Amino acid sequence: MFGSNKLEKKIGRIETVIGHESVITGTIATKGSLKIDGLVNGGIEQADAVIIGDTGKIIGDVTAQTVIVSGEVEGNIH
Repeated sequence: MFGSNKLEKKIGRIETVIGHESVITGTIATKGSLKIDGLVNGGIEQADAVIIGDTGKIIGDVTAQTVIVSGEVEGNIH
């Protein structure tokens, strides 16, 4: 999936995907793994892992155990 067995084991299965043409407004709270390819205008809380793809953008703070950024984050990562 990501070309790294260690990374795949750490992240596990991606439970939620926000597609590249999707726009979400508001805070997302999840205990699972999340991949963002679209726009999230709000924060992400309590996630195990957040992967922001090349086309992904988050305008808000991200709180997660693991965060991988290929796109953009306009906010703080905790």
